[in-house]
Amino acid sequence: MYNPFSLNNLSTNVYEIERYNEGTWFYKLFGSSKVNRLRTDRERLEAVLTNPAALKVFKLQCDAFSRGKVTAHLNGKPRLNDSLVNLIHKPNPFQTERQFLWDYMFWTMLGTSYLYNSSRSLTDSTSLYWLIPARFEWTEEVCDKLDRMVLSKKSYNDLKNLKVRYYNLDGSYTFYKLSEIKPFFDLSNGFGNWYRGSSAIDALYKVISNSEKGLDSKGINLEFSGKFFVSGQHKEEDVYNTPMSDPEKQSIEASLRSNKPVHATKSMVDLKRFVDNLGNQKLDDAYRNDYFTIGTMYGIPRDVLEAFDSSTYENQEKAQGRHVEMCLMPKGQDLMEGIEKIFGYDNRNVKLCISWDHLSFMQVFERERVSVRASKLANLRQAQEMNILTEEEVIEQGKEIMGLDE
Repeated sequence: MYNPFSLNNLSTNVYEIERYNEGTWFYKLFGSSKVNRLRTDRERLEAVLTNPAALKVFKLQCDAFSRGKVTAHLNGKPRLNDSLVNLIHKPNPFQTERQFLWDYMFWTMLGTSYLYNSSRSLTDSTSLYWLIPARFEWTEEVCDKLDRMVLSKKSYNDLKNLKVRYYNLDGSYTFYKLSEIKPFFDLSNGFGNWYRGSSAIDALYKVISNSEKGLDSKGINLEFSGKFFVSGQHKEEDVYNTPMSDPEKQSIEASLRSNKPVHATKSMVDLKRFVDNLGNQKLDDAYRNDYFTIGTMYGIPRDVLEAFDSSTYENQEKAQGRHVEMCLMPKGQDLMEGIEKIFGYDNRNVKLCISWDHLSFMQVFERERVSVRASKLANLRQAQEMNILTEEEVIEQGKEIMGLDE
């Protein structure tokens, strides 16, 4: 079986290798086309920002994630006025908590998000920023070291001291140690660089490209749908009918654009649109299908994606709940655990949590949980009355059902 990652295959089938400034490699195989893929983080970003279907999916996902509420818990109990939660509420002078969460999801959906913390101590001057992946330059020296397994603490510390260049818009640049940036990934970071994750956008390249072509096609068809083709009508056996002269053409064209209700011509004319079957081309359906394909790649339920064909309100509520549970909560947990580790909360029994339970559609699941809990407690009471369980056993199991600590 052909294995594209086999060194033997790379040595025999690769006839062109490209390395980009940001540290990625492109292996061109026999029969492959390097133009049919997104090669850099900049190209991925442009592909999303310039395509309505892709950007709509990204905006939907990021808007939903940014509605999460961050809290801190000490030994399982809410911790009020926590310094780290306050920092997330105002992560830097330019962003709010909602914007901070929005950016995290956006960059993560592109493949990798990079969090920079100005200090590991929580002070009034501590700031958190999301860095733009397209501005990193991953040198060959750094990439070679980030492709290896780390088997000792010393090797890990040496790795964290490596520096990467980060460019600003004016051409200036800053060097960041790897210990100063925390990466978060959409897919996996195990494909050759521990600090760079793979991107689902690469698999969606043709979908996004075809969506662009479909929009271009619709624009061209709409342009030509307002144009008409006019031709004279005469029988083929009529050899005495001369072709339409230029003055006659100009006269007919001028007549068609006038406000007169009646027009006189030398002979019958045939009027046709350049495009008279725009609906039959189903270009809107193609755009809608591209939108759903991109959305389902990111695990968003179809009822949440319904932007054209509305579903029932109950189905939408349940779909939004599934969306939170399957898509948003795992990414939120990654973010919380990453920030905990940066500021040492993982060693202090303080846990950051992000939740969407305060949103109205989540109340559907809360009602279901309450109903299930009440049913279980009723069964316990019935088991006690039948002498199946002792009172102590009922109390113990009841605390477990209610989620209460001993």
